Amino acid sequence: LAVLRSATSEAADWLDPEVPLGRLVPGAAADLLLLDADPVPDVSALRGLHAVVRDGRVARDDRGTLAALGRP
Repeated sequence: LAVLRSATSEAADWLDPEVPLGRLVPGAAADLLLLDADPVPDVSALRGLHAVVRDGRVARDDRGTLAALGRP
């Protein structure tokens, strides 16, 4: 859980504590990684990427689509 927090809410707080990022709360900007398993008991579950939600678009885990989401 500490690894996940350091990569999300704590990182967002470090960048700018006044901007609502890194959390799933109303009004916050959020890009999401949807995983096949719970990463809390085993962080290697982060490798089981199922889909990405970015700017309101959902991309399933086909590597070409997910890779394209990372490009401006």
